Amino acid sequence: MNKINMNEINYPRDVQRIQKVLIENGYEATLIECQNLWKEYSNDVSALWLLLPKQDEEVFYYLKDKIEDKIKNNDIFADDEFEEIAKGA
Repeated sequence: MNKINMNEINYPRDVQRIQKVLIENGYEATLIECQNLWKEYSNDVSALWLLLPKQDEEVFYYLKDKIEDKIKNNDIFADDEFEEIAKGA
């Protein structure tokens, strides 16, 4: 197992929260993938890094379309992994 150097993560608390939100919504992603997702979302609105919304539901709302697009297009993330967990499986 590869260990992530937390120095590679710019906003560790935010990124860990994003990962938690994704897991709670049935998606699995590494910390790097979570960071990259939020960076992409932030860049879409001409920001370097947006503050996360207070509600976890909002975090997922903003990322859901990006996640679905990446899964649909088989886009590759930092570690070549990003998979949907089958709910209830």
